[in-house]
Amino acid sequence: MAGMTREFRTARDLERLVIEMEPGVTQTELRTAVLLLAAPIVGISRVQGFTSYRVEFVHRVRRNLVKNGIWKTNGMIHTSNWDHEKTGVISFWLDVQCGLGKTERVTDMGIHKFRKAK
Repeated sequence: MAGMTREFRTARDLERLVIEMEPGVTQTELRTAVLLLAAPIVGISRVQGFTSYRVEFVHRVRRNLVKNGIWKTNGMIHTSNWDHEKTGVISFWLDVQCGLGKTERVTDMGIHKFRKAK
């Protein structure tokens, strides 16, 4: 997300950021968003320990993100242009929906598209 310059040391810092971005966020959306934001900071393999979220929840979100190509099994992270000035926030929340299993990301001729999960 364009212009993000604050320093985040804990999962609580990230939770506060998400709530500032989207005050009406549900608890599940909040936690999924924090996992997405934490991964580039601590690495995919360490997000559960960093957040202290339930292992089952983290594994479910991880499976969905890997299935959609957002997290790679080799630890790489492929976001949907979160840093784009105009559409970055929308891209981020679409990736959150992928993590929740509500949306699927498909690539058509190099362009990410989203659809309701099957």
